[in-house]
Amino acid sequence: MTANISGIILENFRSFPQSTKIPLRPITLLYGQNSAGKSTVIKALLLIQQTLASNRRQGIESSSFVFSGDSVDLGSFHATISNHDQNKILRVGVEVTATDSTTGSDEVGTIIWSQSDNNSSRSMSLEVTLRGHSLRFERHPQNPRWLLTVDSVPSFLKVAANDATLFAHNDDMIENLKSGLGYLPEFGGDRFPLHLEQNLVPPGTRSHWLSARNFPNHTQNDSDAGFTNSPLVRAWKEICSTYWEPTRSQIRRLAHIGPLRQEPLRFDRYSPTSGTEVGSTGEEMLSLLHEKPNLVIKVNEYLAMMELPYKVKVVALTGAETMGRVIYLALVNRKTGLELSPSDVGVGYSQVLPLIAQSTLARNQLVSIEQPELHLHPAMQARLGDLFISEATGGSQTRFLIETHSESLMLRILRRVREGHVRPEDVQVIYIDQDMSGTSSVHEIPIDMNGDFSAEWPSGFFDERLEELGF
Repeated sequence: MTANISGIILENFRSFPQSTKIPLRPITLLYGQNSAGKSTVIKALLLIQQTLASNRRQGIESSSFVFSGDSVDLGSFHATISNHDQNKILRVGVEVTATDSTTGSDEVGTIIWSQSDNNSSRSMSLEVTLRGHSLRFERHPQNPRWLLTVDSVPSFLKVAANDATLFAHNDDMIENLKSGLGYLPEFGGDRFPLHLEQNLVPPGTRSHWLSARNFPNHTQNDSDAGFTNSPLVRAWKEICSTYWEPTRSQIRRLAHIGPLRQEPLRFDRYSPTSGTEVGSTGEEMLSLLHEKPNLVIKVNEYLAMMELPYKVKVVALTGAETMGRVIYLALVNRKTGLELSPSDVGVGYSQVLPLIAQSTLARNQLVSIEQPELHLHPAMQARLGDLFISEATGGSQTRFLIETHSESLMLRILRRVREGHVRPEDVQVIYIDQDMSGTSSVHEIPIDMNGDFSAEWPSGFFDERLEELGF
């Protein structure tokens, strides 16, 4: 099976107080008025990424969302919760669609992290829907383990029972759960209950388990090695490998490009990169181009496709005088061979180059982009649509989540649907509106086979041109 993040789920997150799902497809375009909540959708995904990437402090993993960090700065729980109401529960998660490569059938699940923060007492829970059944796991601020809630035990057994032979085995863990004696299994892992432990928490000790860092009888080893003969452990591992491992990988590998890309310096000092991301402002792009000559070739191919007169060239200077490796980016005129610095040809190149580099670099990756059209001529905005279509429908399996105001980008994608270069089901157009109370709502705008919208745009968007022409 292959699994992809197919939606983002929000509740009580900034301007989204109601439970809201934003569906994702290979190309997802977010439109709406300024401050309507478009960037909030991307920030929610970055919050999950930042939380998953957080390190344990003093041997104890944080039991809350990490609101401020390298990926995004949301301030705090108080600043993020809708209407700053700390009595509400913050819920942020993803929908995951697993596709059977043999039959082509889809299986949809959801993973939602919830946090309450009453009177400075933080608690985190995980709500999971798998195979039509709902599970809930809880953890305490001082206990890195997850505990399945009592009311989730029947659903947990039904999810695991997808393997018809599971309950034919003599397994103490299964028997305890089936008997309803109150014994609950422990799950280890980071932000996912990945490892099903042999240990069972006895009846009447749940509050102690939640308040103690280490339950007296529980193993210190996160690995369930040694318990592989348990059919329940094996079944849970299969579920994790189908849903959670791919989900965790995609969230951690999320590449984000913000609305303002930095202008390339005339000279920069080379530093090793992650190898997969240009950075939210394009700060790693030059070093990446230096590391990957094939990336330079691909970027130049797209620059030619977009009918731009320059190609990029990366030059490294080494020597005792440079105290390390110094690199610079040159734009070479295709006709005259004249070399210029990006600083000498206007801001547009500095804005579009990171987009091209990241789109070309991504492999089986979700790429979020804010305002790709910034400082670009309408014709170049339209050609970005061809870039996104080429990478999303090609072999790289790149998926794009794009926050934009560009009419030219949209018109190019609609044209390519009409011409048969991209299927309408591969494009998701979302309009985000906000009412007078500041509550955001999501409107899906479907596209038909003729490249037309099969639903009306909300009033006031893409109407300006007609109004200015007097229609």
